[in-house]
Amino acid sequence: MHKVLFVEDEKQVQGLWRAQLANKGVEMIQALNGTDAAMHFLVFSKELAAIVLDGNIPGVKTDTRELIHDFRQSFQGPIIAVSSDENLRALMVEAGADSGCEKKDLAKHLLAVLERSHASA
Repeated sequence: MHKVLFVEDEKQVQGLWRAQLANKGVEMIQALNGTDAAMHFLVFSKELAAIVLDGNIPGVKTDTRELIHDFRQSFQGPIIAVSSDENLRALMVEAGADSGCEKKDLAKHLLAVLERSHASA
C-alpha cells in the first residue's frame, strides 16, 4: 500500500480521485489547504510514497512553490503538480516538483509514477 498526501481544496476532486484509485494500492491522506498539508507532512513524511499538490490552495501556506520547497527539505519522493494551468505546473516543477498533470489525468499519472518509483527502489 502506497501512502500518498493529496493537497486539494475541492472535495469533489478528492472524491473523484478516491474512486479512481480505489483498490489500486493507494492510501489517501487528504489535506484541503496548505496549513493541513504542512501538518500532515510533519506526521506522515517518513511513510509517504508521493505527494500530489494542487496549484491553487487556500490557507496560511497558499504558495505551492513555498510548500514544495518546505517538503523538499526532507522528502525525496515524487511530488506531482496538479493544475489545469500549464504555466503554473511548469513553475511548480521549477520549484522542485518532479512532474505535473491535469486533475483529470492524475490517477493514471500517479499510478505510473508509483510504479516507476517502486521499481527503482
